[in-house]
Amino acid sequence: MKTSMEYRNAVQMMALIQHKINRADWDQLLKLMKESVLPSHLEALELDKVEKMLFDPKNKGKKFIEVMEHIK
Repeated sequence: MKTSMEYRNAVQMMALIQHKINRADWDQLLKLMKESVLPSHLEALELDKVEKMLFDPKNKGKKFIEVMEHIK
């Protein structure tokens, strides 16, 4: 069965957000999102704000999903 690039990217993103916050995984998440999400949707996500929130010292040791689930 052939799977689309978007599907494979989504599977990889779902796995990555379960990891503890780290720069390498964040960079990989950004790469996958840029490949799979329309530019207008990426802009709406305000990824610069998300990045600041993720790498805030108070979130050290947390998983991506633990912080992202509180983004509104």
